[in-house]
Amino acid sequence: MDFSDYRRLDATAMAQGVADGSFTAEELLDAATRRLAAVNPAINAAVLDLSESAREQLAAVPPAGPLHGVPLVVKDMDATL
Repeated sequence: MDFSDYRRLDATAMAQGVADGSFTAEELLDAATRRLAAVNPAINAAVLDLSESAREQLAAVPPAGPLHGVPLVVKDMDATL
């Protein structure tokens, strides 16, 4: 999945696509991670990249919840460490 495909999806469409097998959570994570790597050096919006942790969680945790596999950004780091 490239970013032009990724950006057309809202969170519910991402969750539905993962649930119905149109694409995987890993594909979404890869697209989000590539975009973060491309733009973050210029804007410095993400101070903590947890994409590898997310990848490990996807491999270890069975799908659960309505937004399983949907990448997200946490604004405040207090709850992430």
